[in-house]
Amino acid sequence: MRRSPAPGSGHARRGSINPAKP
Repeated sequence: MRRSPAPGSGHARRGSINPAKP
């Protein structure tokens, strides 16, 4: 799942559609 990090990753990566969720 490199395209979009799962919620709880800590920070949104570059080119991520989903917002960063702590």
